[in-house]
Amino acid sequence: MKFTIAAKEFSNNLKLVTSIVAGGATFTAALVIKKETLWLYANNDTVTLKCKMKGVSNVEGSGLAGIDINMLDKALKGRDILTFENKDTVFNFKAVKSQYKGDLAILPIVKDTIVGYDEILAKSKKATLSCIEPKTFAALRNALSLTNISVLHASDVLD
Repeated sequence: MKFTIAAKEFSNNLKLVTSIVAGGATFTAALVIKKETLWLYANNDTVTLKCKMKGVSNVEGSGLAGIDINMLDKALKGRDILTFENKDTVFNFKAVKSQYKGDLAILPIVKDTIVGYDEILAKSKKATLSCIEPKTFAALRNALSLTNISVLHASDVLD
């Protein structure tokens, strides 16, 4: 796997993903290259997310690598354009316009994990309903009881 990133745009994507997924007790993240596109998968105990990363160019190869999003974001801080190339158990990164370089550890993750995430996120034509966990439903019901809302319809938008 090898790719070049525009640090500011890529970092903005990382922050968005982190804001959604980091709320859980633990979360995992993996970079996946499919058909010359870099995807970030993130998962915690309640949310699974797949994000097509912006600011990515010169994508070569394919594969997957578990990463620590916070460490990756720290490596990008204050930089412009960096190239990443995986070497065994690390990503070697180097700034294009300066001497800045280093290594980012690749965390172990198996292909079946990504397959499972894709299955969770798959759109099914047969799906006609979604399920809310009992704890979430109870919290929602409690919150609604504190408002003036008396009836909800399937077509209503609840913010």
